Amino acid sequence: MIKIKSQSIYRFLFFVFLFVIVSRGFFELFLEKKTAFLIQVAVILVFLGLNLSFFRIKLKSKYLLIQFVFFIIFVFAAFFSSMITRYLENGGAPFFYSGIMCFLAFIAIMLSSLNLNKFMQLDIGKSISFLILILFGVAIYEQFTKTLMPGAWYYNGTVRPASLTGSKQHYSIILSILSLFVFQYWLSLKKRVYLIAFIIGVIGVFLSLTRSGAMILVLAFIPFIFYKFCVKYQINIKVKVLIYLVFCLCVFVIFIVLFLDIEFFFERILSSIDTKSAGNGERMRAWIKGLDLIFNNNNLFLGQYTGVITNATRTVTNTKSFVVESGTLQLILNFGLLGFLSFYLILFSFVLRIRKNHVFLFAVLFSCLCSTIVYQSIETIPFIVLLSLLPLISININILASNN
Repeated sequence: MIKIKSQSIYRFLFFVFLFVIVSRGFFELFLEKKTAFLIQVAVILVFLGLNLSFFRIKLKSKYLLIQFVFFIIFVFAAFFSSMITRYLENGGAPFFYSGIMCFLAFIAIMLSSLNLNKFMQLDIGKSISFLILILFGVAIYEQFTKTLMPGAWYYNGTVRPASLTGSKQHYSIILSILSLFVFQYWLSLKKRVYLIAFIIGVIGVFLSLTRSGAMILVLAFIPFIFYKFCVKYQINIKVKVLIYLVFCLCVFVIFIVLFLDIEFFFERILSSIDTKSAGNGERMRAWIKGLDLIFNNNNLFLGQYTGVITNATRTVTNTKSFVVESGTLQLILNFGLLGFLSFYLILFSFVLRIRKNHVFLFAVLFSCLCSTIVYQSIETIPFIVLLSLLPLISININILASNN
C-alpha cells in the first residue's frame, strides 16, 4: 500500500510540475507576468527538492560530474562577459541575465540527472497525453470563440492561440515537443492512447498557425526516417558523411525559414515565398543585425552584450534590450564562444542518458537544438525544462517496456 501511495503522489506531483511549466498564461489571467515566472521557478525548485528528499531519487553521478564541468565553464564565461558588458557600458542587466541563464543551465543538469526508481512504475506518458488534450482544447476554444488568452495574437482575422502557455510561439513549440514525447511512448509500448495524443498534438501544431512547432516536428522525423531507411537496407554511413549531411540539413532548414512560411494553412504556404511575408522580413533583419554584431565584436571569446540581447531582462526588469531571433547568435553575443559552447554541451550531453533503443528521442533532441538556430527559445523555461526531461522520459519508457 505504501508503494502504491508513493507512486500516486509522484504521478500527481509530476503532472502539477508539467502543468505549471507549460501554463504561464494561466497564471497571467490572475497575476502579473513577473509573478507567473516566479511561480514557475519556485515549482521547479520544489519538484527537485521533493525528488531528492521525499522520494529519494538519486542522480547519475558520473553524468553529473561531466555536466558540472561544463556548468563551471559557463558560469566563468557568464561572470566575465557580464564584467566586460558593464565595463563597456553597453547597457542591459548583465549580472541579472547571467543569473537567469545559469539557473536554466543548473536545472537542465539536475533534471537530466534524475534516475527514476525502478519501483516507481508510473506512466508519465499518460500525464503528458492528458496535458496535450488540455492545451489543445483551450487553443480550439480560443479560435472558435475569438477569445484571446495572454500571449495570443490575431492574424488576418484568425486567432493565433497561446492556450495556457502565455505565448503563441511557446504554445506551438511546447505542443510539438510533448507530441514527440508521446510518439516515442507509442513506438515502444504500442498503446493507442499515445498515438491518439500524438495525432491531436500534431493537429494542434498545424492549427496554431506558427511555424516554430511545425519545424521541430519535421526536423525530428527527417533523421528518424533516414535512420530507419538505413537500418532496413543495411546501409553503413561514415561519420564524416553523416556530419556533412547534418550540415546540409541545417542549411536547408535556414533556407526554409527564410523563404517559406507554413503558418496560414496551405494558402499562406503558397503566398509566402517572399522574404517580405509576415515575420520573415523582420526575422531576417534581426539575423543580419546579430551577424553584424558578431563580426564587429572585439570580445568574441567572452561576449560583450550580456543582458542586452534578450527578451528576459526586458520582461522582468525595466532595462531596455533587443533580440536577434536566434538562440545561437544570442548566446554568442551574450556569453561569447566559450559560453555558447559550454551551454550547448550541457544540452547536447543529454544523449549520454537516453537509452540507445530510443532512437526517436535522439532525433527529438537534434530537432530542438537545431530549432534554436532560428528561434530564441534557448532562454525560455518551458523549452529548457522539456528538453531536460528527455533522459527521464527514456528511463520511464524503458521501465514500462520491461514490465510489459
